[in-house]
Amino acid sequence: MRRMMWVDPPKTRIAQSAWVLRDKIVRGELKPGERLVEQQVAPLLSISRASVREVLRLLEAERLIDWEPNCGYTVSALDDKEVRGIHEVWALLTGQSVYDFTRRATPADIEPLLALPDQIRAKAKDKLKLIELINRLFNDISDKCDNGPLRDVVWGLVARINVLRARCLNETVARQWADEFDELLVACKEGQAVRARALVRQHIDGACELALAHSSQMRANEPLTTMVRPARAEKVVKKTRRSA
Repeated sequence: MRRMMWVDPPKTRIAQSAWVLRDKIVRGELKPGERLVEQQVAPLLSISRASVREVLRLLEAERLIDWEPNCGYTVSALDDKEVRGIHEVWALLTGQSVYDFTRRATPADIEPLLALPDQIRAKAKDKLKLIELINRLFNDISDKCDNGPLRDVVWGLVARINVLRARCLNETVARQWADEFDELLVACKEGQAVRARALVRQHIDGACELALAHSSQMRANEPLTTMVRPARAEKVVKKTRRSA
């Protein structure tokens, strides 16, 4: 059974290092667009530069970082179109997982999940623990569907979804999501597959709006010095030439 990140601890040194760097991206310690230089990352993770390259390739495969010529690796910066696209695919896949789970699940499958919303409320101040608990909920649902290809596609989105969730998670949001998960699990327990799918879609649509609002706020807080004004720059060049 394949387990998702933030659910089971990594066992190899490379996986542990990727875990550390991934957490720094999720926590926001490494900002979108920030460069990841091998010479700086190696001592941070206490591994060789060769191992750093392996770690960076892992995170690149998860689309958490990008590689650009003449620049190297940078933390991925998602635009609004990408945020919407990720959530749309996530909603479709998770909706199908929840639908299948509700139709197949036994009371023994559902019972362990019923405690997760209360655990989320109890950990409302711990962002990484919240992400772990949410991952456990949807991972367990996905596992019970017995649909390997669907689970593999979901796996490819999890890292970016976790980053987007982490950026907008706070105590209020955590408690709201716990209430939504309570409602979802009741629908699953009662065998209401169509309602369960609609509820998970509603949850993910709300998460998307939160992520977009956070992105908008981040752009609004950017310093004015980052703005480029080509027309102004052209006038300065012409004035300099006349003075010469």
